[in-house]
Amino acid sequence: ASQGTELEIAVHTPAARLINMRPLSASWLCCVAALASSAHALCPAELRASVQATGLLPVDYFRALAPNGTCDDAVRQAINASHGGCGGVVFFASACTLTSTVQVPSGTGLQGGASGESSFQTGAQTLITGPKEGPAFLVESAERVLFSNLGVLGWHTGVIVTDAANVRFTNCANIL
Repeated sequence: ASQGTELEIAVHTPAARLINMRPLSASWLCCVAALASSAHALCPAELRASVQATGLLPVDYFRALAPNGTCDDAVRQAINASHGGCGGVVFFASACTLTSTVQVPSGTGLQGGASGESSFQTGAQTLITGPKEGPAFLVESAERVLFSNLGVLGWHTGVIVTDAANVRFTNCANIL
């Protein structure tokens, strides 16, 4: 398997900077990939089969089921399903606009992969637009969180990471 580039950051203040850049290791991916092998009655069989085949849990699946069709609810449902039996990495195939901050728990992978040009040479990014108040994503008191192939547009900031360990960003941009 090819290795991508990973950015490991620690964000505790608005002035935080990128602190380390190194190849993405297979051992990191095993933490997220292990989720894909789990099965649970709360995960519909067709979705579970898709996740087991691809390792990806599509946000669009939950967006289609959401009564109000918001991306906020769909992302939270996908994260819950990932931890609750479907497994897999939460996958953004299309752009998503959040109206509130989404808290990201330990052991969660969030991945984009929209088609189109990328500002990086490693693949396309899916645009996530954050709410007007607060960040798009909050990683607080969590560990083993992966953001991959995402462009996060935040009104003030895209992602806040605090009191967290092993949070990684691969081919991501925080667009302000």
